[in-house]
Amino acid sequence: MRRTTLSKNDYLKDADRMTPHKRDADGKPVPAEFPYPNVGDNPEFAFVAAAGGIISSVRELTRYLAMNIDMGTFEGTQILGHELMKEMQTPYAERSQTLYGSYGYGYGWGVTEDFLGTKMVSHGGSILVSTAHLAFVPEHKIGVALASNIAGFQHATVAEGVLAALMGHDPEEAVPTLRIWGKMKTLTGKYETYKGLEKAEVVNRGGLLYLVQKGSVSDLVAPLIPEDDMLETNRFYAWSDGVRQPVEFVIESGDRVDLYVERNRYHKRGA
Repeated sequence: MRRTTLSKNDYLKDADRMTPHKRDADGKPVPAEFPYPNVGDNPEFAFVAAAGGIISSVRELTRYLAMNIDMGTFEGTQILGHELMKEMQTPYAERSQTLYGSYGYGYGWGVTEDFLGTKMVSHGGSILVSTAHLAFVPEHKIGVALASNIAGFQHATVAEGVLAALMGHDPEEAVPTLRIWGKMKTLTGKYETYKGLEKAEVVNRGGLLYLVQKGSVSDLVAPLIPEDDMLETNRFYAWSDGVRQPVEFVIESGDRVDLYVERNRYHKRGA
């Protein structure tokens, strides 16, 4: 990993380097400065946060990934002991359940015990102007390294989709988040009642659906809390000021979607 460095100066000297980006107040990506100072000017490493400030490339991240998949061996050379690598990939601290069930933290790696029937090891991170994510399936000796020059990209889900495809699955069926994204795309859009007397819109904001109703009497913007995590029932409730209001979608053939809110029935009219 000859181009991987902690030095901002070395990064700036490289002609083939990424341009960091961040999002402005309108959410538009704009060029930005790399946020960490040069390590040579900060010998006490006072600036280092959890992300560590390591600068690398996808090509070199794949080499690091290959070494972990091969339990400490890279191109025939044993870099770390097999038992040490095994300990790194063993969960010791239990974390919140994921869509795949049990999830824990080992030594520097997150461990999903049942990713499509086998263990997945992964970790990602962001420093606001760049993001990286590594994931691999030890049993199948396959892995994915992803990087982007901005934050907010859904690396983990993309990696899961790639791994699912490499394991012979249809990603859109096998990866829960992709199924949820598909359902949310179906439900979002503009709705109206008979002859357009009442209008509403369902929007996706940060992975959560919101019901937006703007009329002559009152305006409402309420989160839609799903009845089940996978959105299989199409039933939600709109929460506002401590009051739950049932909301249900009915999906019929031909991509027709009806929305039921209180006594009103809305028809989806467009995206």
